[in-house]
Amino acid sequence: MRFFILTVIIAFNQFEIKAQELNNLENNPTFLFNQFQNYTSRKLNIDSALYFAKKLAKNPKLEGFFKDLMNNSFAQNFIKYDISEYKDSATITLLKNKAILSEKLLLEMSLDTETSLVETVKPMTIWNKIQKNKNDLSLLENQTKEFLNNHLSSKEFFNNKTARYGLLIYGVIKDEPSLKPLALKLFTTIKNELKTSPFKDESPSDGINLLKRAWYRYLYAYVSFLESKEAKDDFEKEKLLKIAFDYSPDFNDNNNQSGFFYESVFLSEKETFQEYYLDFLMSHEEDKYKILSTLLTLTMNDPSHKQRLKDFFNINFLEKQPFSAFWMTSLEKDKEYAPTITLLKVDSTFFNSKELTKNWILIDFWGTWCKPCREEHPDLEEFYKTIVSNKSNNITMLTIACEDTEKEVLGYMQAENYSFPVALSDSKIEHQFRIQSYPSKFLITPNGKLILIPFGTDWVNFVKKYCDL
Repeated sequence: MRFFILTVIIAFNQFEIKAQELNNLENNPTFLFNQFQNYTSRKLNIDSALYFAKKLAKNPKLEGFFKDLMNNSFAQNFIKYDISEYKDSATITLLKNKAILSEKLLLEMSLDTETSLVETVKPMTIWNKIQKNKNDLSLLENQTKEFLNNHLSSKEFFNNKTARYGLLIYGVIKDEPSLKPLALKLFTTIKNELKTSPFKDESPSDGINLLKRAWYRYLYAYVSFLESKEAKDDFEKEKLLKIAFDYSPDFNDNNNQSGFFYESVFLSEKETFQEYYLDFLMSHEEDKYKILSTLLTLTMNDPSHKQRLKDFFNINFLEKQPFSAFWMTSLEKDKEYAPTITLLKVDSTFFNSKELTKNWILIDFWGTWCKPCREEHPDLEEFYKTIVSNKSNNITMLTIACEDTEKEVLGYMQAENYSFPVALSDSKIEHQFRIQSYPSKFLITPNGKLILIPFGTDWVNFVKKYCDL
């Protein structure tokens, strides 16, 4: 089992906090988050942890932040995993004490007088109670009915992650004969809500709706995958696996991975279900075009499959056209043309993307103030020196420093001894490329089409595979 804890640097725990300082910080969500994490992971003080949880819960402006803390971070304390892999006795003791505190804290929060706190932790409380009492059929039935009747509203489906907890409960009770009708009702209720949600089929541009899209699509893919395992015939199995394939994370979802990441941690340890459909087709399907189309979609999302696609194409379709032509036509299909880039680089030369036809172009948006950007710059420098500088590779690159000054950028480049090309943003280019976070990377094809490189991916191999480098 993967075990992840969402972390934020604790900046306030190096000294005792005075009452006046605490009053000044009590509305700072990062401070409150850090303190809650500290008292549930390190200092292990239930009263202090409860105090900071209530501070967050009482502030309506921090509702989303608080729910994320509870459902994505704190809830991981109730994932059952084997601690025997740890050899250090101090670590094992800490984990055991942390588990004990988490159980007590969850109970305290569920009984608190703060309504928003109780409502947030109730679904988690029911799930935890059910998984701790798997042999108490009466409790399982009563708790599942309570969950079904009171915690599956459309509003809380995403906000409080009740779909996730419902599916976790389903996993506990589904194999108990007397509870199978109840388990089926729970599963069907969740699936129907996911199926009818508009979020899974929309293409929003704003942050929260992009996260919702990724979340709804992943869960709909997951329940379809689960249902395929119970299918009675191959026709039904293929239909369900196709849904799981279609709604597995795509480019947009992978660029908003936090929308579905924790669901994969809690439910399946899988971030995509596409290979299951492909494997089914490879063993059951005679339609080579259907297999080719499926392989192509899989490769577009994850170019590590490109060799597999190429081998299949060369065996079955090489007489129609070279693979390279098929690949370029396929990846440019339905893609928008990239905005024209004309910027002055910090070395006083101009970059004009229109003059670079027949070249791939790698574009990177960053800032000296952006820690994730700086962390990947050694790889960016290596890529520039070994790949881009080799003119035979037919790729060029430009990095665009945003919300920076020339002095800051030049000082940073000189201090780190970096040589990759940089231009300062003109404050328009970010809007033309619809930048929402940093770093953001794009490929521009030799024909000028724009390809987004999903955030958090192994971008070096992504670029190499896409561009045949």
